Amino acid sequence: MAEKKNIYHVDAFTSEPFKGNPAGVCIINEETTTEWMQNIATEMNFDFCVRCFVPSLGINEDPVTGSAHCALAPFWHMKTNRTDFISHQVSKRTGVLKISLKEKRVEISGQARTIFRVTLLV
Repeated sequence: MAEKKNIYHVDAFTSEPFKGNPAGVCIINEETTTEWMQNIATEMNFDFCVRCFVPSLGINEDPVTGSAHCALAPFWHMKTNRTDFISHQVSKRTGVLKISLKEKRVEISGQARTIFRVTLLV
């Protein structure tokens, strides 16, 4: 049998359980294949796709959208000349993000809360 691996369910950008953006984290000691990672993602029902907002088509709101904040940081920088912001995404799960504009990059940080750990047996 292969080495056991833990999978963590982490709620990012929040300090409260069941808030923020849910993410799966598997820490591995060796390089693995893309196929293996996709199989784990499928098994755990983790979503690696970009979500969009189309309420008229029944697509729900993304709980906390890092990509949108990457676009908003330069926008608010041009309006305020600031480079550091705190953002509260108001969705059902909510989330608080610390955003810093660093030259041509946006750094996003916040708190996270581990919800569970699973041991894989494959």
